[in-house]
Amino acid sequence: MMGDGSEPGPAAEVEQHIIEEIIATALAEYKRELTICEDCEHMHPDSRKRASYSAMCMKFPRLEGMGFVSKKGWDHDPPYMRCRDINGGACPLFEERKQSIEEQS
Repeated sequence: MMGDGSEPGPAAEVEQHIIEEIIATALAEYKRELTICEDCEHMHPDSRKRASYSAMCMKFPRLEGMGFVSKKGWDHDPPYMRCRDINGGACPLFEERKQSIEEQS
């Protein structure tokens, strides 16, 4: 009986072990399928030269009305959506990036 000061029984220990296994499996699965935009073929090449928060994904054309305010006013012309607005770590369109000739040497 819990709450009366007694130790948890074998059933509670088994239950705790099962919960820990489920959590460990879920974490392993999450880490295996984690998608990072910098490792993706679809990240716009010019984006690789700038801060990651400004990176654009070539698989997602800009949606109407998804511009931003710049010093000149409303900028409605970015050709693609920002990676930060698309990838939550499990992008279904992720494609492993091939290294360029410059990066290989």
